Amino acid sequence: MVGYLFDGSFKRQIQFQQFVRQYEEAQTIVILEPVPVESTAELQPPSTSGEPAHRRLPVVTVIPTFPKDVQARLDAKESCQKVPKLLNKIIRVLYEMMAEYTMYPTNAEYVQVAKAVIVKYPFLKDNEGNGYHTWHMSLKRRFKAERAPLVSDTEVRKLKEKFGHKKQSKATVATSMQDNLR
Repeated sequence: MVGYLFDGSFKRQIQFQQFVRQYEEAQTIVILEPVPVESTAELQPPSTSGEPAHRRLPVVTVIPTFPKDVQARLDAKESCQKVPKLLNKIIRVLYEMMAEYTMYPTNAEYVQVAKAVIVKYPFLKDNEGNGYHTWHMSLKRRFKAERAPLVSDTEVRKLKEKFGHKKQSKATVATSMQDNLR
């Protein structure tokens, strides 16, 4: 096929193959199978305009490069899980990558990114369980914490109104408790 693309130019074929080898070595591309939707699948917010409320993560997850101090440790295959500062930097970079697509990732998307981290850096795998539970929960917590102050964002506001708990005053709670006792 390379010969067909470059019309018999042997020199260009070699240059192309060298470029492909360099590209393959520079980045790790992970292709994961879709996670089956569970019976407790997260609900998608309804779209009010012609556009979807948010985009889905691509099927091929490319783990971004991390800050220099973290990347140096990862390249040396040192576990960063016992150093909270490094763990938080990794989660922050993963959050930023996912937030480019959506502020409401599905469970499958959290799992997809967590598995991609483990595939690229197997020494970060959890000792117990499925191997990526810590990364999964850390990403979920980060998204929850980052969404909390974003009530001005229309997507966040709509979903808070739909799924959020309404705060009740103490008088309302006391009245409803008395009604229940009667």
